Amino acid sequence: MCVIATAYVAIMTLNYEVIIMGRGIVRNNITSPDILANINPENQKLKREFLRYLRSLKRSDGTVRTYSNDLDIFFTFLFNECDNKSIIDCNIRDFVNFQGYLLDENNNSPARVRRDRKSTRK
Repeated sequence: MCVIATAYVAIMTLNYEVIIMGRGIVRNNITSPDILANINPENQKLKREFLRYLRSLKRSDGTVRTYSNDLDIFFTFLFNECDNKSIIDCNIRDFVNFQGYLLDENNNSPARVRRDRKSTRK
């Protein structure tokens, strides 16, 4: 399994949407074109390779787009909180800190973060 796929599994199924009962979907603007333009070039390259890999598996456009958005959120976290480090250099502590980031910045519920974390154990 390639490093970005392994890391993606480790960072959970990140989602830029927050479901709020009775209100529908609220979109958080964690990423921006300015931040994404300055993401570590190694991360950008790995993301392109991973998305190409998903397309080679004939994944739907929606699936590829979701992975792309999720990785953008994680790379934004690395940019803002971890000195724009490469995903290859991430450790368990970075992934744990990312969970807190999802709760604080992305307003994901603890249940959502736990559910995503459980999905990575398979």
